[in-house]
Amino acid sequence: MSTALVSQTNSNTFDRDYRHLLEYIYDELKNGNSVSIEAYPGFGKTKLGSQLLTKFDRAVMIVRTHQEIMEVFNFIGTTKNIVYAYGKPKLCFKTHDFSYGFCRAMILFGRCNTKIDNKDVAWLAFTFRKPEEIREEARKRNKCLYFGLRILVQKAKKIVATYDYLVSHPGSLDRKEVAILDESHTLLNYLDEAVVAVNGVFIEHLTKSMKNNLDTRWMAYAIKSIYKRSSNIHEFIDKLSTIYSSYSGPDTEEIKIIDEILQSYRRKHYIYSRDDKTYYFLLDALPRIAKFEPKAILGAYLPPIFVSTTKNVIKISGEPRITTIVDTDLTSRYEERSEDTYIGYANKLSEYVRSDVGNLAVFPSIEFMSEVLKRSKIDKVITDPIDGEVPSGYVLVDVAGGKYTEGVNIKGISNVIVCGMPYPEPNPILDLISNVYKHDLYTYIALLRTIQSIGRIRGNGTSYIIDKRYKQHINKFPKWIAVSTK
Repeated sequence: MSTALVSQTNSNTFDRDYRHLLEYIYDELKNGNSVSIEAYPGFGKTKLGSQLLTKFDRAVMIVRTHQEIMEVFNFIGTTKNIVYAYGKPKLCFKTHDFSYGFCRAMILFGRCNTKIDNKDVAWLAFTFRKPEEIREEARKRNKCLYFGLRILVQKAKKIVATYDYLVSHPGSLDRKEVAILDESHTLLNYLDEAVVAVNGVFIEHLTKSMKNNLDTRWMAYAIKSIYKRSSNIHEFIDKLSTIYSSYSGPDTEEIKIIDEILQSYRRKHYIYSRDDKTYYFLLDALPRIAKFEPKAILGAYLPPIFVSTTKNVIKISGEPRITTIVDTDLTSRYEERSEDTYIGYANKLSEYVRSDVGNLAVFPSIEFMSEVLKRSKIDKVITDPIDGEVPSGYVLVDVAGGKYTEGVNIKGISNVIVCGMPYPEPNPILDLISNVYKHDLYTYIALLRTIQSIGRIRGNGTSYIIDKRYKQHINKFPKWIAVSTK
């Protein structure tokens, strides 16, 4: 695996390196080689991805949010070869509280018109349409224009869409030369789709579905019977394998799932959770998007399990611009929390908040945030949604991975305080995937959330990360963060 390093020293060097970088990545992708690109916030990863998209005849670019679709459009503009794809929740004009169950019911009972004609498709294809514009036109025509957009997506040479859209419509990757994954850590949100939880509820749903097919009906009764009679998972799998071997019918979705469960068992890619008395089987840790070849994976802190699927890793290291102090006096570790913990973090928050700039304070959870703020003497706290700039001396508070640390860009933040290392809650799916792929996803997610919080600072600034557990992970921070220990 080769590693290229591009450093930003001044604007001329940056421009020259950027063009060289773009051509280098394009050549690698054109030759069928996947590439990972890790760059600091503000480098222009979305712009880089957008320019790569324009260089290929058939390609798909995947972004995290609909707001980022707009950013891509601002870089590329209107072109007949590119379709910007939105999902049903964004385009539904019947309700603001969308659910797929509501959608199916509306269609089933004839309350939603899904019949699309050529005029509808022509209107959608004429120019770039924002979601609110499509919803308004759908209201006028009294029909769901989402289905017209689906027709365009299926025919399009190039697509820009969100991860949610592509995971729901994996066929959109068909006949594409290359995939460009912006903010690739978003894929971690979809790992649970690669895991099957085998318990009584799963068996009930599986066999109920199989009973609707004449070819698999007998098998459904057999599976339900052996599950009830088996004393452990090994006995159940052994009997399931025998039943599966005797099946000679069509390859239905249920049969495919059974086959993947058996393969997963043979690979020992499963785990048992005592909490919910469920066996979790890892069918495939990498969603189809991540397995697509060739692809460009972009992000500020790349997920190891996805980087391992690429041939080249490019780390773009700007000059260290954010001074980050690791305060090791405290820890937010759940087992060690006490009244002293909350008071200690409340005092640290008061110590590190600056009166001359906007501040962002980040917490591992809502509960922890509430306990610390109750004991804090800071009175200029912003907890409600904000649109604009954080006033000097005020503290915007959020949980790690929340709206203000990952989604909405807020101006005026020059000081970030991360109160506790934000590990995700114990999860059998994360346990399973970490064990199989030999990557500690818990620590990766905690560091990702921390780095995202620090990345809210634009330009020079300071951040304080308060947890003694950070000390053993200092070497994992990207170069644009200058880390030191207090």
